[in-house]
Amino acid sequence: MDTSLNTIKQLLKREIGLDATTVGEATIKKILDQRMRACKLHNLDDYSKLLITDKSELTALLETAVIPETWFFRDIRPFSIILDCIRNNQAKYAINPCNILSLPCSTGEEPYSIAMYLLQESIPANHFRIKAIDISRQSLDIAEQGYYGNNSFRGLTAPNYIDRFFTHQNGQYVVNNNVRQCITFERVNVLDASSLPYTNYFDFILCRNLLIYFDISTKMVAFNNLHNILKDDGVLFIGHSEFGAVPRDLFSNTGSDKAFGLIKFTPAPDKVTTPPFIPSPIRSSPTPSKKSPKKKTPPAVDTPVSPEISPPAGNTQDQPECVQDYLHRAQQLADEGKMHDAEEYCLRHIEKNGGQCESFFLMALINESAGKYKMAEDFYRKAIYLNPKHYHSLIHLALLLENMGDKKSAILLKQRAERALNN
Repeated sequence: MDTSLNTIKQLLKREIGLDATTVGEATIKKILDQRMRACKLHNLDDYSKLLITDKSELTALLETAVIPETWFFRDIRPFSIILDCIRNNQAKYAINPCNILSLPCSTGEEPYSIAMYLLQESIPANHFRIKAIDISRQSLDIAEQGYYGNNSFRGLTAPNYIDRFFTHQNGQYVVNNNVRQCITFERVNVLDASSLPYTNYFDFILCRNLLIYFDISTKMVAFNNLHNILKDDGVLFIGHSEFGAVPRDLFSNTGSDKAFGLIKFTPAPDKVTTPPFIPSPIRSSPTPSKKSPKKKTPPAVDTPVSPEISPPAGNTQDQPECVQDYLHRAQQLADEGKMHDAEEYCLRHIEKNGGQCESFFLMALINESAGKYKMAEDFYRKAIYLNPKHYHSLIHLALLLENMGDKKSAILLKQRAERALNN
């Protein structure tokens, strides 16, 4: 049975890049249990043999493994950046439309959301083109049909678009034709460069929460392919958990209010060093870099509290009105890439309020972005001590330890994170 399970794990990785050590063995077994029940099989060895002889069952397994959770307007922050770019270059895009890629598009909520957002803001439909791609034929069929139930509108923003862009039919909401016409759907595997004939083509790519399912080598394949199809001045948006895996010789952070986006990295002729990469924490929090941390570590710190620390000088309008606002302001500054100021506000919050899970988590992210991996580890552990089920601290610490070579501890932490997410 173990041999059959390992064979299926390798198959999933080869076909769709799904890494069992990343998603957790419990997730793999849940997928297999679902398909084995559908095939009325009770033995994993028998099911493994079926996958070899029945291509339709292999397809069904892959479909079951790749369908993610999604809904309309799940995260609109990248949309506002796309909107500003089109508005600032209307003459350009009136002639050559802005090319936008949604990958993976799943059942279509994201690409439809982008189109509705831009149309709502009075951007002419001929000023942009959206290509939506996914490896799942089943998901693409749902997207192309454009029929959605209430579950796809669970966010706060989505209901504001229903009356203008949907028609209510038989208890479902159908996407109107003016939105459909902005999008083309296509089955593509991002790991297969031959299926991506779009060299230097896209102005914007939204590829969020896909790379977390890949191991390091598979991530590199994906990043190289994404780099190839992104325009030299384009922007790639990835998930908040994926920043630590970004290859610094391919991409650099956009910084400022675009801290969750990446641009192509082109080194200056007189420089050979890689520019610093500043991830965005909390709402756009990073994962550890694929590169191993330096062996040299800063001195250990028993407590982050410093009585001499005060809020950064500057415009008094930026100063928090009360102690409780310090952490919120720290998060804002971190999102803007102002890590030094963010750290000072965070420490001020800890000084006045004592240690809290979120403040320690933010301190861990700030230290990790600065390459202070030992200090980051300490802060993650403090956060987990205060909240043993804090998913983000668990998963970030797991990835940090994995990159530091402690794979056994990383696996245990990932299992804890999975349990915390499911409970």
